[in-house]
Order: sequence, then C-alpha cells, then structure tokens
Amino acid sequence: MRFFKNYVDFQIEGDNISRLIGVIFKKGIECKNLINIGDKLSGSCKKSVWRVLCYECDKLNLTYEVNEINSIYRFSEKILNRKGLVFGFLAGLIMITLLSNTFLRLRVKCEDKELKNKIEEYILSNGIKYGSFIPNIDIFGLELDIHKEVEEVSWAGIYITGGTLNVDLVEKVEKPEYNQKRLPSNLIATKSGEIVNAEIYSGKLVVPVGSGVHTGQTLVSGEIELSEDMTVFRRSQGKVMAKVIYNESFYCPYTKEIKIISDDVNDKNYLSFYSVDIPLSFKKYDGTYVKKEKNKNLMFLGIKLPVKYKTESYFKYSYKKTDYSEDEAISEVKQYDDNFKVNFLSEAEILEENENLVIGEEGVTLNKTYVVIENIAVEKEFLIK
Repeated sequence: MRFFKNYVDFQIEGDNISRLIGVIFKKGIECKNLINIGDKLSGSCKKSVWRVLCYECDKLNLTYEVNEINSIYRFSEKILNRKGLVFGFLAGLIMITLLSNTFLRLRVKCEDKELKNKIEEYILSNGIKYGSFIPNIDIFGLELDIHKEVEEVSWAGIYITGGTLNVDLVEKVEKPEYNQKRLPSNLIATKSGEIVNAEIYSGKLVVPVGSGVHTGQTLVSGEIELSEDMTVFRRSQGKVMAKVIYNESFYCPYTKEIKIISDDVNDKNYLSFYSVDIPLSFKKYDGTYVKKEKNKNLMFLGIKLPVKYKTESYFKYSYKKTDYSEDEAISEVKQYDDNFKVNFLSEAEILEENENLVIGEEGVTLNKTYVVIENIAVEKEFLIK
C-alpha cells in the first residue's frame, strides 16, 4: 500500500534529536518505523507529512535527507519512457471518443407506443440521421421543438450515452386545481433585550413595550382570537425594536507569527484521465508550499476529450514572527472594534459604548460594552393544530 500512499524514507542527524522525537509525539506527526541510534533518527512518513517534519527540523537546526521515494511517480516515469505504449493509449482513447460521439441508436422512453413512434419520426425527419456527429446535434433546441410541436408532451429530456440518443418524455395530464397558501407565523426574539417600540403590520403584539424578553420568546402572535367561538390565523409581520447589550473582548499579543507567501512559484504539469494524474515531470522542491491548481480540457477536431492538462502551482511560504509595540497593539484592538461595528452593528442604533483597556505582559485586551437599539424580531411559521 505504500506504493500508492506516496511515502518517503528519511534520515535526520543533529544534537537535538531527542527534542525532535518529543515534538513528533506531542504534535501527533504521523511517522512509521522510527529508529533512533545516538544522534540519528530514521523512519518513513507520507510526503505531505515530510514537509511539516522538515519545518520542525529547521527550527531545531537538524540536517536531513530523503533516501528513497516510494510512490506512484516511479511507475508513471517508467510508463512515460515507453512512448509507443503512451501513443497507442492516446490513439485508442481518441478512437473511443470518436465512436462515442457518433449517433448510432435512438431510444425513446414512453409507454404510449403511438407517441413513441411519433417522436422517432419527428426526430429523424428534422435532419438528424444515423451516423451524425453528436456534438453537432442541438440537444437543447431539439427538446424545445418537441415540447412546442408535439401537443401530447409536457416535458422532454434528451441525453447521450455512448452513441445512443436517449429521449425521456412526460405526457400531458390535466392539472388539478391547487391553491398554495403560506402557513401562519409568529415573530420571535433573536436576542434578549428590553422592547422600546413596535411597528406591527399583521398579527398581535403579545409582549408590552417596556418589558424584557429572552431569545426565542414569541413577540407577535399569528393566532388571533376574535371571540370565544372564532380564532383566525395570520402571517405576522412588523418590527420590534429593543435595547440590546453586547459584551465583546478584543485581544492582540505583542508577538504574532504571520504566514508569508513568496512570489517564487514552481509548476508541475500532469495529464489527467478521469481521476488518474500522469505527471509530465519529476521535479522535487524543498520547503513548504501553498498549492493552486488549474485544469484545461484537451480538444481534438472540436471534440472535448476526457483528458485534461493540469497545472499545479506551488508558492513557497514561511512563518515570520512580528513584534508589536504597546501603541501598535492598542491600534490593532481598536481596529478589531471598528470591524465588529461595521460587520455586526451597521443596522443598529448605538446608544452607548463603554470600554476597558487592559495592558498586559503578553498583549493588550480591549473589553467593550455596546448598548444598541435594533430589530430583534424574526418570522417563524407554525402548524395549525
């Protein structure tokens, strides 16, 4: 199974081997067959895990090397060296593609034999002949024409399987009279607060202005009792404005580790056949990378082949520690405060803001309290018992 899982065998040397072993177990880095002899450590791991292990080795000033790569790339390299086999495979693929794009059979799925024969005659009399090139057939236009010209058809769907043109039909039936009605609804509270005013367009306000409410409580009811013997159900609509209190905390440490992506890019190219990727090069890159992928379909005589040209672009990145002064950290938490008001309080009326700035040994914390007025009502449908 290692052949398909893309494993690497590695050997690491240095004075901090014991610390590296501790990091491997502490962070759960998946390695196999680990052997520690003195200041040397050998074993194997997945190629994706090896990048993480290299990063830890660099931090501990350890030297490392890859002894062997056990992956599907070796198998692909051997295949690519046999050019006759590759060209034969591509020629067969092109032949299969051409045959699968030739109209050889018509299949109409319909229980009514008369309608089935009518559809077959209509299709074959509109310039579509056996042996036609399928990509030249206007499938969408043919569906519309059948729906328009054949009165007995309410819907037609056409799709291709190999060289077969399949037609699915739905016959017209008389539609029963149907009236769609919305369910009645209540307005419920999305937040806890104190109601200050209400604009009700439909429904009955069940909580008086000036009272406190909690999240999920019904504010406006769609069930209205007109008399002892008569109750009506309606869709509740309106706004219920309430005074709401937000307590938020924003923190900025004096030291941050920032991920930096460089402009240096390395590309790997593949031929993709369905879910199989055949590499066109066997370059190896050291370090850690962010991967971006692009796919482009290959064409032959205007036919889209089931083969794609895939390019994987690897952008190298590293981590850099950035130090903030006290004033810079204060500016950062104030920016967090501004972002919160833009993202979450833009539709609310802010009545009051109170803040407490805490200067700590490791960073700055800004504790904020906002008192706002906002609409807390949201519609919720209910079933009539």
